[in-house]
Amino acid sequence: MILSLFFKSANELTSKSVLEKFSLQELRKKIDILIIDDDVFSYLDLLKNHGYHITYKKDITDLKEVSAYDCILCDVRGVGRSLGSQYDGAYLVQQIRENYPSKIIIAYTAESLTANYQSFLSNADDIIEKGAEIERWTASLDKCFKDALDPIKQWGKIRIALLKANVPIIEVAYLESKYVKAIKNGTFHSFAELNKNKNNRISQVFGVFAMTILEKILTGEV
Repeated sequence: MILSLFFKSANELTSKSVLEKFSLQELRKKIDILIIDDDVFSYLDLLKNHGYHITYKKDITDLKEVSAYDCILCDVRGVGRSLGSQYDGAYLVQQIRENYPSKIIIAYTAESLTANYQSFLSNADDIIEKGAEIERWTASLDKCFKDALDPIKQWGKIRIALLKANVPIIEVAYLESKYVKAIKNGTFHSFAELNKNKNNRISQVFGVFAMTILEKILTGEV
């Protein structure tokens, strides 16, 4: 309550003005999707036919390979082997979320999974059965795209990442206030400057955040 007297809150924001600027087809073209699957992804051409902008890789050897993409579709089995975990793509999902907290992550699998896998997959925005109908895939992607343009939901992801990094509440409130001002002004340039004098973990979180689709759209870079 006391903090609200000095800092702006993300609750002051609305996603309506951002979402109204673009049609569904425009969003599909603007948001870069990476599919990671060691097997043939049977819906690749179908999703492209629906207007999605997609790159396909059989696997990645470094987490930095996902940095250029806004949305990651990740198979649970057979990928992420270079990270050394027995949980394959499920562990990869968890690592992407930890290192790129604001990215859209959708996991999929053709198998029933144990609780250990499920704990890693809780980091995904959605989990899809690999053989699901195309309508299930497009519905999930479009919902996640809309969420990515919701500044309140995006701040929620970043706030969680900051708190996990043990950033003090007062510092989180200060950054939230700056974030709100950046959204209202339609630019992230001043907001991105914040990470230069912060500790390494805060720099990592906000350096990653400055590359999201929300930032690109608000600054007219896509």
